[in-house]
Amino acid sequence: MRKKPARPAQRVGVGALLAAGLSFAAEAGGSEAWFSWSVPAELQNDWNYRSDSPDNRLNDLYLTIEPEATLRLPSVPGLSIFAHGVYEPMRGPAPGRSRAFKDHGLFLEDMYVRYETGPVAFRAGKMNPGFGIAWDRAPGIYGDEFAGDYELTERIALSAT
Repeated sequence: MRKKPARPAQRVGVGALLAAGLSFAAEAGGSEAWFSWSVPAELQNDWNYRSDSPDNRLNDLYLTIEPEATLRLPSVPGLSIFAHGVYEPMRGPAPGRSRAFKDHGLFLEDMYVRYETGPVAFRAGKMNPGFGIAWDRAPGIYGDEFAGDYELTERIALSAT
């Protein structure tokens, strides 16, 4: 027996930022924290109720959690280690099939060593190199489509700023 869908709606996209920015810092005798971390989380529900194609009618409920941590080494001033993970669905839902909290996986998006000395900072490891910003700032719901094609993510790199 098939369940009837809930209330009619053309397209509902709900992104709830739970802002679980849980920050913690342990003092290491000085004024700068030697360890800090945060865990921002989003609960998102993408619901497409009306469509000419039955394959497009689905409800996708999922979490996106992005934990990150920074470890500063007090014995070597200016040296730190940074890690940023992402927990999210690894693939899209099957056509016409609704899902809730399925196909999630965790991967490491950034992990690098950073050394700061005066106005110069060096990084080495797996990172998202800063190359353009349009995918974050382009106007409109589809403003990031073109810009996302040249966004560089998850590269093994060396950088200096």
